[in-house]
Amino acid sequence: MTDTRYTDDLNARFDQVLAGLNVAQHEAVGNIEGPMMVVAGPGTGKTHILAARIGCILRETDTLPHNILCLTFTEAAATAMKQRLLRFIGPDAYKVHIFTFHAFCNKVIQDHRAHFPAAMAEPAGDLLRLEVLRDVLDGLPPDNPLKQDYRNPYGRESAVRSLLNVMKTEHWTTENIRQAVDEYVLGLPYRDEYLYKMSVARYGFERGDLKQNRYDQEVQRMSQVAAAADLYDAYEQTMRHAGAYDFNDMLLWVLEAFRSKEWMLRNYQEQYLYMLVDEFQDTNGAQNELIRLLADYWEAPNLFVVGDDDQAIYEFQGARLRNLLDLQTAYEANMRLVILTDNYRSTQPILDAARQVIEANGLRLVNMLPNLEKVLTAHSTVSPALPVLTTYATRTQERDAVLEHIQQLLSSGVAATDIAVIVRRHAQYSELQALLERQGIRCAAARPAEVWKHPVGQQLRVLLTYLAAETWLPFSGEAALFDLLHHRYWGIAPIDIARISLAIREDKHGVKWRSFVADTDRLVAAGVSDIETVRRTSDILEGLIQHIENIPLEAAIERVIHESGLLRHAYDLPDRIEAVQILYTFFEFVQAECIRNPRLKIANIVDTFRKMDENRLALRTNTAHLPADGVQLLTAHASKGLEFEYVFVIDVVDTEWGRDNGASKSFKLPDTLTLSNVEEDAEESRRRLFYVAMTRARKGLYLSHSRTDDKGKVLSPSGFLHQLLDSAIPLVEQVEPIPDTSKIIDSLQLRLQVSPQLSPTEPALVGQLLREFK
Repeated sequence: MTDTRYTDDLNARFDQVLAGLNVAQHEAVGNIEGPMMVVAGPGTGKTHILAARIGCILRETDTLPHNILCLTFTEAAATAMKQRLLRFIGPDAYKVHIFTFHAFCNKVIQDHRAHFPAAMAEPAGDLLRLEVLRDVLDGLPPDNPLKQDYRNPYGRESAVRSLLNVMKTEHWTTENIRQAVDEYVLGLPYRDEYLYKMSVARYGFERGDLKQNRYDQEVQRMSQVAAAADLYDAYEQTMRHAGAYDFNDMLLWVLEAFRSKEWMLRNYQEQYLYMLVDEFQDTNGAQNELIRLLADYWEAPNLFVVGDDDQAIYEFQGARLRNLLDLQTAYEANMRLVILTDNYRSTQPILDAARQVIEANGLRLVNMLPNLEKVLTAHSTVSPALPVLTTYATRTQERDAVLEHIQQLLSSGVAATDIAVIVRRHAQYSELQALLERQGIRCAAARPAEVWKHPVGQQLRVLLTYLAAETWLPFSGEAALFDLLHHRYWGIAPIDIARISLAIREDKHGVKWRSFVADTDRLVAAGVSDIETVRRTSDILEGLIQHIENIPLEAAIERVIHESGLLRHAYDLPDRIEAVQILYTFFEFVQAECIRNPRLKIANIVDTFRKMDENRLALRTNTAHLPADGVQLLTAHASKGLEFEYVFVIDVVDTEWGRDNGASKSFKLPDTLTLSNVEEDAEESRRRLFYVAMTRARKGLYLSHSRTDDKGKVLSPSGFLHQLLDSAIPLVEQVEPIPDTSKIIDSLQLRLQVSPQLSPTEPALVGQLLREFK
């Protein structure tokens, strides 16, 4: 029997939510029938209205929770939506179908597994994808445009891999790309940038003549794009033969099934009477097609999409805007367009500064739809403070000043989690992170850890390499023992390791580790102080060598991690959460490899590590460790959807914000394909990214850059800062002088590492070690 008091309480709470909506929000939430597009600027309550709309659907209609589909981009967003719904409608929140796009596709595949034979394959790892692609590249004839670098047959490998991935996410076929390339190349002789602007007789060209060299270079680049696209089918076929698939394949399988099996599509079209899509501005081509297939069953579908084109921070903005405009056109007769401009996060000076930056972009809805205004109005109760733009002499001075400012905020009672430092790339905050940690300030660095760079990962790898060597050829791993035994989880004193090592080296009979450790007289003669610990370590290693080839590899790895004491050691570390994540990620990796190859041995997995090293493939933890009470260190991409009291956007220089790092690894695609000029789109994408970073701040926004880097190289401020300075937007501009000598010394002191303290060794042992030193 339902508790009426609980139901009444939920209804009262939901009534209170509805009463708190502004006019535009109320229009978005209350009009639940027919298609609607909501353009929701930062801080305007996007998540709030999505949840409230679901609540209204359930209250005002006889729709059941499982007849509602809400698609989001991240698991975190899906979880946040469920938690908010739980407060509105109670346990029914868990019955509403809230999925990421991939989770929804996985549901469809699991519902109809017999119709998805490809799903029996296993997801491919980075190494397998690389090997498959190289197999395909190896099969190309010598005259192929991708083989023109004879010194490096895989010179365009990264670009090809990137294009094949984009073809999947955008749902582009080889024919799509070839047609776009042909159209682009045919139009090159008519583009101003490929024609001379004036006549120069001595060089033999007239105004309007074709710039032949530039034209030939562009045609050559486009031939590589077309040649790479031609590899798509061969790559997919080779992947199938390897029994593997890419993660993005799931969406393509579902699209193909929906197109070829109408009954399957009809099942979901009839089930989902209401559809909601979050962050619609970021939907790629394949995701957009999935939405349209589900919605097109109805002439006026109950399709609700919400997003903000100014916060689209991924590729191909021209194509993204086309998705928005095509949706508007497809349901034009019934489409409602709602603009949310009341901002409940930031102060007006912050919003004005952010608008000054974003208005320089040309690819915006306000420039394409009539009567569309997106000027945000602050409804914050915080006393408005002007954004601060500070110029520092050096990056060192900039980091020190930010550190000092953060310390002041913490001292004034501001919670560490209300402070964020936002950068373009992870590497930009590494030095600041070290400074904060040396001052005892906890940090939350939002980046996955690399398994082989963490001490626990390195120690596990050394141990596995030793075991692999010993199982292949007895005593062949002896050379690794000196390093291995120094791992702290064994508990052996370094002085004992040194004594054993020296005694074995000087033994005339070539005694091995196991024999030496088994001989008490030898241990005593060598001066080993803790014989019991040394013996226990030897017994553990012997046991692991004995069992590692006689049980499944997964069980063997689990035994290694437990019996060695490495897991216990990870729990005892200050960064225990990250350390345990390292071990968990490694074990997941081994599990995945064993599924692909059940006969895998430890030597194979060690060889896989070697190949990954050779090809610079990292093994990263799946989730970043974010302490609940730390200062947040984020990239602008990672900051999207978050908000903080105080935001520092640091190192805003042209080398970071004025170009796309690593862009040369991808092909330049024709604008006939992306619907916008690649260079212009890249600049506008960076501007949107900067806009996202600025609009995370509630109370204080601090922008900064330095005039020189740590090596004295001159740096130029980002053009986004010039936009602010050249405008009439009020802000506080500060130029910090070069610090005096005492401050430089203090800064250097702060960076000094504490020297490692070594336990004193016996003079006789030192003399023995240095006896033959010259």
